[in-house]
Amino acid sequence: MGEYVMTTVTIGGPLAGPEAVKALIAAAAAYFAEADTLVREALAEGGSVVFEDEQDFGLTPRLDAFCRAHGLSYQRAWIARAGVLRPACATGGRAWRARWPRRPTRAASR
Repeated sequence: MGEYVMTTVTIGGPLAGPEAVKALIAAAAAYFAEADTLVREALAEGGSVVFEDEQDFGLTPRLDAFCRAHGLSYQRAWIARAGVLRPACATGGRAWRARWPRRPTRAASR
């Protein structure tokens, strides 16, 4: 049995079509019950999706791997009651930022 702590994951970036949306929902649903609704709402609003729930040690390894594989930036943070994980480690986080290709710049014409 693990230690379940409140965990928040924020994901942003462009998805490559409807199949990628379905794959994100499937990856997030392994950890967050409302994944389908939250992803679709974020897409409709054109913003990032935020998931919150208790996770084992605040980890979401398959969701993190999905984000890296699809070039989605994410931030995961967790907070535990004092003494749950270790007395000196009651909070933590991890972030990964996709490196999207830069747009080519145009030379100024004179």
